[in-house]
Amino acid sequence: MANVECRFCHKLIPEHEIEAHYAHHLEDRGDGQHREYATLRPDQRDKDDLTGVPQVYMHLKCRVGTGMPEEIIRTYLVNPWFYNSDRTFCCGCSTHVPLAECIWTEMGENVQEYMNKLRAAYNRAAKLRGGIAAPQVAEEPSLLSRPKFWLWVIAAVFVGCILLTLNIKPGRRR
Repeated sequence: MANVECRFCHKLIPEHEIEAHYAHHLEDRGDGQHREYATLRPDQRDKDDLTGVPQVYMHLKCRVGTGMPEEIIRTYLVNPWFYNSDRTFCCGCSTHVPLAECIWTEMGENVQEYMNKLRAAYNRAAKLRGGIAAPQVAEEPSLLSRPKFWLWVIAAVFVGCILLTLNIKPGRRR
């Protein structure tokens, strides 16, 4: 059985255990936040000085500031598409809120607009390098990449072929 790198702790986990492993990371800490959030591996994160990079945002509805963890900042600076949900945690509301409802306290800029600018710059740079500008996001592996999915598809096609050959319609007895 193959191992999968966890997108939270970056350990190699047996593929058949990854769902339970992810569930542990996504448990509520008791304050509305997950135990951990996905990031790039430490060696893949931005290494530059964070002076001038906004780190605290205020949710406009509750007027409470929330600090963004450094590992998340360093991840989105490398790939602003990594977090594609366009939501962030608000300490005042104890829930995830739309980026569009937040502003960076250091600069007064809307967080969604800031991310859109970073994403546009990322796409331009990718095109200049001849790469693909498509988003790379921290999501569950696609169903299409799971072997069990394909086994079910093959089984369904096989059963469908048998039913067609025998001229049996599903739900109808002979």
